[in-house]
Amino acid sequence: MIRSALTLTAVLFFGSGCYTWHEVAPESLAPGVDVRVTLDRQTALQRLEESGEELRTTVAGTVTDQTDDRSIGLTTRVRGSAFNQFEMLPRAGVLRIEEKRFSAARTGGLAALGVGATIAILSVIEGQTDEGIDGPPIDESRRVRIPIFSIGR
Repeated sequence: MIRSALTLTAVLFFGSGCYTWHEVAPESLAPGVDVRVTLDRQTALQRLEESGEELRTTVAGTVTDQTDDRSIGLTTRVRGSAFNQFEMLPRAGVLRIEEKRFSAARTGGLAALGVGATIAILSVIEGQTDEGIDGPPIDESRRVRIPIFSIGR
């Protein structure tokens, strides 16, 4: 049981992760970094008029090589599509830039919660209690069959 708990912990820790957003300086942007950009209302309305899409004051994406002193180049996910979209955001309309970072503390907490739940479920399935006493035997003659789905006459 300990081996399965350790395996589950490793899978939870490396297979998933909790991420947090941290505010960064515009000068520190580098290509390939996942960011969330908050725009002022006027810039968001201007983008709405140009693209005809929904009004968004925050845009999440990956910084591209086209980023310069006047604009931020991002590749963003298009809802309902398997394709990415390239967007240029003017730096003058940017209120805040946040970088997506891995949070070891949150991921560790999630892994610990998963291990605890797994151990609790396994102990219930195996019929063990804290005292080490097995549960009462099942009386096979008192079983009642409850059909959930049946096809018949």
